[in-house]
Amino acid sequence: MPYCPQCLTEYIESAVECMDCRVPLKPGPPPAPSSEGESDVHFVPVRVFQGLHAQFQVDLARNVLEAEGIPCTVRGDLGAGLIPGVDAVQLLVREEDWARASELVEEVLNPPVAEAEAAADAGADASIVAGQPAEGNPPRSDKRDKRE
Repeated sequence: MPYCPQCLTEYIESAVECMDCRVPLKPGPPPAPSSEGESDVHFVPVRVFQGLHAQFQVDLARNVLEAEGIPCTVRGDLGAGLIPGVDAVQLLVREEDWARASELVEEVLNPPVAEAEAAADAGADASIVAGQPAEGNPPRSDKRDKRE
């Protein structure tokens, strides 16, 4: 069975490219892990993706991390996101990259609202609550025309 030389995931015989790493597969089984002369690389989860938008979100986060030069991989089953309570997909990065990767993923998936936009929204909400018209809208009159 072919395997990915980066993440060591095994694939069916007809596969030619790793779905996660986007590199050509190598023939045969993945090499057995050896503890001689290799540094221990530990992958840790940055975020778990679930639900209907899991595929889009994990692809977006992975693309951002790869563009920043942070190697990452995905573990899990995207189809499981449709079943409540099941951890669908984990985005994994090297332990030493976790802090920077967490920041990037958070910025991409939960962008901060600009202070000006937040203040404008807060002002609009307050005027609606107080019964005042929003800027640019004419005041509404609740009085009916009285004709004599």
